[in-house]
Amino acid sequence: MTIAAIETVTQARSGLTGHLKAFRREGVLAEPALIGGHRKPEAALIPIEMYEQLLPQIDEIRMRAEAAHRIATQTSMPLADLVSELGLGPEA
Repeated sequence: MTIAAIETVTQARSGLTGHLKAFRREGVLAEPALIGGHRKPEAALIPIEMYEQLLPQIDEIRMRAEAAHRIATQTSMPLADLVSELGLGPEA
C-alpha cells in the first residue's frame, strides 16, 4: 500500500462521495483517505470492513494509552469503572 496524499478538510469533504464509492467497490483494498493540514496527516478515513477488522487492535491501543496516562498522572480508578469507560463490560 502506498501512502495516500494528505487532503485538506475541504478536499476531503468534496471528495467524500468518491471515497465512499471506492470503499464500497474495493473494500479493504481501497486506499485510505488521509486528512490533515500543512502536509501533516491528522486522521484517516478507511473502509468499514477494515475498521471492523482493526477493532481488537484499536481497543488494545486505547487501553495501553489509558494505562500510560494514568501512570504518568498518578491517577487511578476502580477496574470495573475503567472497563465500563472503555466499553468492554459484559453489555458491550
